[in-house]
Amino acid sequence: MTATIAHPEFCEGIQYFGAPWPEFQQQAAAAAIPAGKAAIADPRAADAAYQTLLMADALRYVTLQMCGAKGSGHPGGFASSAEAYAALVMLGHTNIVTEVGHHAPGFYSAMFLDTSLEAMGIRTMTDMMARSREKHGLLGPLSGAIPGLLAPAGPLGQGVATSVGMALGERLRALAAVITPTRVLRLSEAFTGNGDDLLAAARENGLEGIVAKRATSRYESRRSREARTLLRQARALLLRDDGPLDGEARARLQQALAQSEALALVVRFRERLKAIWQNAATGPDKAVAALEQWCCEAETSGVAALEQFARRLGGWRPATG
Repeated sequence: MTATIAHPEFCEGIQYFGAPWPEFQQQAAAAAIPAGKAAIADPRAADAAYQTLLMADALRYVTLQMCGAKGSGHPGGFASSAEAYAALVMLGHTNIVTEVGHHAPGFYSAMFLDTSLEAMGIRTMTDMMARSREKHGLLGPLSGAIPGLLAPAGPLGQGVATSVGMALGERLRALAAVITPTRVLRLSEAFTGNGDDLLAAARENGLEGIVAKRATSRYESRRSREARTLLRQARALLLRDDGPLDGEARARLQQALAQSEALALVVRFRERLKAIWQNAATGPDKAVAALEQWCCEAETSGVAALEQFARRLGGWRPATG
């Protein structure tokens, strides 16, 4: 008596079935990727490694039979890298890039096994063989018009350009999820050069520092503890009215001004306003004109506190008589 094994519907047309692998019942009893998940939980787990090799074997077989059915195609390139492709899929990667057009049978086989090709009416191995290398089926070169495939491949260098574009797009997507650019926080999409050039560019743009962070951690737009301490000291020095600052105090103030473009701007406006006030008695008309000019510039300075103060001061006029 011969036992009959029921195979899934998609296996219709498969010409050869091998014997079950050793430990198949143990390592393939349950899917290594649970329902609702996109990747294996532990890449070191024995069942995950075992099922990755099963997937590679299935990819290689479908690729070989697909090419054999038409006596045409290039199965070797993808067949030799099937384990790498399977490992990436099991780890949850969905954007897998190639620039080798000869990999087409392998990528078509992957889309067949993950059911993407059902959108083309390809549901069984018989369908795969019939539609392989056909004008209205699975073209010889890797086509981006096939369900599940995002872009074609063939010309050397195309895969590199595609992968770089995808990587930059993913980086921008991740940054946008954790960083919201503000007046004091700027996001640079790309920078080329060495570290010294990068630091110089940051200084030229009035930036206090460069932030490197994990993609999953949210950035809070605030100063470091050291910077906050230095700015508190600078505030106290600026509010002093007991004569000129000594050398140490001037050095601390200059250090704070060098770290804060906004604070340095406020100090410059303060000194200009002090000079206007001191000259108001001797030249009131000139003082009024200078004050109006000062207010106009301060109201568009980009520093909220300075703009608010300038608006309150706008109605001031020196007494004349």
